[in-house]
Formats: sequence, C-alpha cells, structure tokens
Amino acid sequence: MKIPSFTGKDEWKVWINRFEIIAERLYWNEEEKLDNLLPKLQGSAGEFVFTQLNHEVLTNYRELVSEINNRFRVIETPRTFAVKFSKRDQKVGETAEEYAAELKRLYDKAHTRRDYRTRQEDLVRRFLDGLRDEEVRSEIEFIKEPEDIDEAVYHVVNYIQTRNRHQFHDDRKRKFVRRTSGSENEIDYEVIETDNDNTSKHAFRVPNKSQQKQFNSENTKTCDMKTDISGEAAKSKETDVLQQVLEKLNQLTQAQQQQQTTEHGFKQKPKTIKWYSCNQENHFARDCPLKNARYQNEQVARKDFYQNQPLNLKGPSRLAEGRSWQA
Repeated sequence: MKIPSFTGKDEWKVWINRFEIIAERLYWNEEEKLDNLLPKLQGSAGEFVFTQLNHEVLTNYRELVSEINNRFRVIETPRTFAVKFSKRDQKVGETAEEYAAELKRLYDKAHTRRDYRTRQEDLVRRFLDGLRDEEVRSEIEFIKEPEDIDEAVYHVVNYIQTRNRHQFHDDRKRKFVRRTSGSENEIDYEVIETDNDNTSKHAFRVPNKSQQKQFNSENTKTCDMKTDISGEAAKSKETDVLQQVLEKLNQLTQAQQQQQTTEHGFKQKPKTIKWYSCNQENHFARDCPLKNARYQNEQVARKDFYQNQPLNLKGPSRLAEGRSWQA
C-alpha cells in the first residue's frame, strides 16, 4: 500500500494516525513500522530527523515518533478553537455544505460538553451570520427559521438553486435569423426566442457580397462624416480659445495704460465735483478761473500798496530834529 510522504507541511497528527491504522491493518511490528516510516520522512521533516536526532532515536520507533510529535505538533486548546469558530465566515468560492462542515468541526473541538440544543442554536447562529449572500441570509433567517444547521444548509442550497433557475428563464437565450424582404439589398433580422439550454450563442445569417459592400460604404461615409464633424468642432474650439486670449490681452493692456496715466497725474476730471468758492462744477479748486483772477488782483493791489509806503512803514524819523532843536 502506497503511503504519502510527510514533509512537515501537513498536519502531523493526521498523518501519523493514518500510518498507524495502515500498520495495524497489515500487522506490522515496531521494526516494520520503523522501516516504512524512515523513507517517508522528506523535506523539513527529513532534515530534522536525519540531522538533529542521534542514532539511538533513529533505531527506536516509539522514541522517533515522540521526537517528531514534539517538533511538528500544533498546540491548539479548546479556547483556540472557540476563537476560530467565532470568527469563521464563509470564504469566497466556499459552498454552504463545506462552510457548515467546518463550523461543526471547530465547534466540536471548542465545546465538547455542550448539550444538543445549545449546540444547534450556536451552529445555526454562526452559520447565518457568516453567509456572504445577504439576500439568502435574510430569507433563511426571517422566513424559514431553521431549527438546526442541517436544515439551514438545505434551505440555503434550495433557495440559491431556485433563484438561479428564475434568472435563467428571465435571460433566455436568443438567436437572430434573416427575414425575407422586398429588396435584395435590405437586411432585416427577426428575433426568435428559444428555450434550448444548449444554445449559448446567437445565430446570424451572413450577408451576401453586394450587401457587404453596401454596408462597408455606409460605414466609410459615416466615419468620414464623424471625422469632419470632429475636425470642425476642434477648429471651432481653437477659435474660441484664441478669441478669449485676445480679449484677456486687450483688458490687461487697457488696465496698464490707465495705471500709467494715473501715475503721471493725468486723471480725468470728475464731472460731479462742485467747488465751494465759486459753486461751479467740472473743475478742482486749483483750476478755478475766479480764484486765479482774484489772486492776480490781490497781487497787483499789494504791489501798489507797498510801493507807496515808506521803507520803515512808519514814516520819517523826527528824533534827530528834536535833539538839534534842543541844542
């Protein structure tokens, strides 16, 4: 009987249990078990056995199995399986049957002393919470209300198959055949529905040469029209963009000219300003004609006044005359 090799990647407990059962069926003693076990140790398991164990262990079947068990065993407690059970959800591509079987395995290792009723309630709850299809979960949980996990699996599989069957009938396969018409160049297609499950493609009648030429010429004209339309649209778009750029440049030029005019003092005269002295509009105080005329008259009058006055503004001094008279 051919026994698979143990490389260290498989679970050691499963492999050694299978080996022991086969040895028991073939009535092997410990020497025969050792002779069949050593050639099956490959990979990391063979490296561990033949490089780290001494000769005495290699010649004793029980000690060899004990050393391999200590090296490759996976320590899992009931609490570990309980955590795995609480976090176990349905994987992508996993069927409902496979998912339920895995939940049963984890629950049996996590809770060995639970009663039957509690076990079924926990399994059903975890099974429904972990389903990937929310529609199926709502249907089974609130309508079917299964009492155990086997019933829940049955309803899930039945619901999925029924839904797929309805979708298949809604999306029935169709094929197209040509219908005779008055003109030879005209092509008319008729839709015929079929319920044949084996029909997976649409059937088309191939047009003749004249129809094919006409179809090609129409396609060429359509492509040319699309090309012309797209070219005109591109040119129109470029023209609009250029026009916007020119308008923006003109606005910037006008703004710069206005700024230069303001800096040199050549502002436009406001039309709504009124000068308080003359009560006239359209000029500032420095440009008032009445003010300039009044200023010139005042200058002339002041000049004439100072020309007629003596230099000391008090007349000739008479102090010297008095002293000469007293003398």
